[in-house]
Amino acid sequence: MSPPSPTPTPTLCAEFPPQPPLPGDVEGWWSSTPADADGNVLTDPADWPAQLREHPRTALVDAATGRVVSSWDRRTCGQIPDFRPPSGLSGNQLVVLDADSGAVLESMPVQR
Repeated sequence: MSPPSPTPTPTLCAEFPPQPPLPGDVEGWWSSTPADADGNVLTDPADWPAQLREHPRTALVDAATGRVVSSWDRRTCGQIPDFRPPSGLSGNQLVVLDADSGAVLESMPVQR
């Protein structure tokens, strides 16, 4: 019996296909193209900030309504069409969630 093949590490994408701005979307480390101080795109995930490598799938959610504002999947280079936020979110804020664990990574107040 041969040992199982190792699971390949997915290639992470630095840039997403262009899309129009989504209503209520906010740019941040979770959605931006990784770049160096001169604005050059960092295509090698080894050069990215650790937070971006540790959380390649994120979603921006309105905590008061549970509405998914936007999502990013650096493994597929697109949105996460089936993402559902965890229950229990509340407050007048937008939250950045790890799409796999549901952990809140960042929050910001919402101007209503």
